[in-house]
Amino acid sequence: MDSKKLFLKRIYAGIIDMFVVVLPFVMIYYIHLSTIGEPISYGYFSVEYRILYFLSMTVYFFLCEMFAGSVGKRIMGIQIIYNKRVGLSKFLRPIFKIISFNFPILVAPSLFIKNYLLFYDLILKNEVSEKKFERKDLRG
Repeated sequence: MDSKKLFLKRIYAGIIDMFVVVLPFVMIYYIHLSTIGEPISYGYFSVEYRILYFLSMTVYFFLCEMFAGSVGKRIMGIQIIYNKRVGLSKFLRPIFKIISFNFPILVAPSLFIKNYLLFYDLILKNEVSEKKFERKDLRG
């Protein structure tokens, strides 16, 4: 598959992951609003809310790395191929993802890198490929 198409699929996968991570917080806010009748007084910028957000994002990305891909990657049909230092890559990729998730401008240099790799995959020497799904016969 064309590397530009893979890059676009990867961006879409990131957007899907953003919804997966942020949706619970939006739900909590509206449940609180509907039960109490007023917005959360400390708002989005409270320390507790940021810690909860950071922890949920960290757990999500580490679990996704351990179990072969995030929800967005599975929906978009892409996978990461670890070429070297698999253990180190599986540890560092979620950390880099959290940084780039909170500072999306860090994705922009990928437009100018050969094969449109994200900076952390370039550093860790990982590749992105289309996932080949096996078709299972339902007839038995």
